[in-house]
Amino acid sequence: MNVFSIMGVEITIEALFESMPVAMVLLNRNGEHVALNQALASISGKLKKDLIGQKIADLSAESGRNIERDFSAFDQGKTVPDHEITIVRKFRKI
Repeated sequence: MNVFSIMGVEITIEALFESMPVAMVLLNRNGEHVALNQALASISGKLKKDLIGQKIADLSAESGRNIERDFSAFDQGKTVPDHEITIVRKFRKI
């Protein structure tokens, strides 16, 4: 577990993410989920444990392209923009 200190309080990335009211994810350079919160898991319709290690591009091609472009910009010392994505879940009639 990664523990760090904020204003003298030790906290894990997982605890920090879970305290956020919005969906959050930490991705590695391969675009794989490293940490995420329950809000993101709920939106995706998957369990958190099933998303860890999965590539963002497998869930959203647009997000996969953003990650590749953003890491390239970062490596070049350019500004990396924030991204918001819209997830549309399709429901089937039973």
